[in-house]
Amino acid sequence: MFEEAEFVITCLKTLEAYTDKNTDELARKCAVCEQKCPNYEIVMQNAKNVEITVDRDKIKQKVDEFTTEYILRKIGELNEDFDDLTNELSYYNGKLQNSVELNEYETQRREFILKLSEWKEKVWSIEETIEAEIDATSAEDCLNFEKNLEQIVTERYERELGDMFEHVKSLQV
Repeated sequence: MFEEAEFVITCLKTLEAYTDKNTDELARKCAVCEQKCPNYEIVMQNAKNVEITVDRDKIKQKVDEFTTEYILRKIGELNEDFDDLTNELSYYNGKLQNSVELNEYETQRREFILKLSEWKEKVWSIEETIEAEIDATSAEDCLNFEKNLEQIVTERYERELGDMFEHVKSLQV
């Protein structure tokens, strides 16, 4: 069976054997495999005509879903509900539009909600940048990104937003 093959590589996940004649098939499997075993580099170096396909829209949808969860989790740390905060802000803004002065608590609370909204918008802005980067990234890099999506995106938000959320937290009354 393997007499004419120059070499044989075994997929360490499925234990299927592949020869130099069907390395491309194995490379396609390796590209989407979660394991990235020691044979991965060898397979990818020997692959000749591998076209890795990626559903970038699916990856962007996962980023969007994770971002929503991230925002809700962070707001949950404040024991707040964003819809309630939005209604509260509308109430304060309505008072101001009717030339009714806000008391100290309302002023502080309004500032907190505005800063939280600003933080949330910055998170979504970073998410848009990440989605644009996904469109411009190689298929293999997209697959690697998808495997570590939550960790990469969380680190990106925290790096780019710095202490902004902690500052918002400190304004909570």
